[in-house]
Amino acid sequence: EELIVQTEHMSKLHSQSVNTVRLPTILTGNKKNNYEAHVFCTYLRMGRNQDIVDNTGAGGIRASVDPGTGIVRTNGADNANMKHVNHPDTGIPIKGFQIPRWEEAVNMVKELALVIPAIRYVCWDCALTESGWVLVEANSNGQINHEQACDLKGKREELDTLCRQI
Repeated sequence: EELIVQTEHMSKLHSQSVNTVRLPTILTGNKKNNYEAHVFCTYLRMGRNQDIVDNTGAGGIRASVDPGTGIVRTNGADNANMKHVNHPDTGIPIKGFQIPRWEEAVNMVKELALVIPAIRYVCWDCALTESGWVLVEANSNGQINHEQACDLKGKREELDTLCRQI
């Protein structure tokens, strides 16, 4: 695998790690009625300290992202549920941070979701490079509870609505 070099804007959050965005998709419809990919429960993942990874299991911070705009809508939170208004290492305000080229990220994962339509639910971890968005990994059993922990709102109703369309 080649080295992922994130954009300067994303690096401002935490330069030691590649800060990624998790974009879960649910694929509704069928071959006959056209599949449609829906993006929901999106969140930003940021590294901490000198760690080179951004996941919360390694001490990282997460924050909920508005799936329609790419604007971070909550303060950050870590696995100990400590809240962070600003990134503790860089001082960058978390809530209100605009993720650049958001529509491109959303469109990319919607296209990826159609590649293997038998897999209806995937969490896509994506990073922004100067060349555009790249896929870091895809998780067929990724969690949405991290996004729920950020904004303290359940996602059951939204998830049930999407699942009824499968």
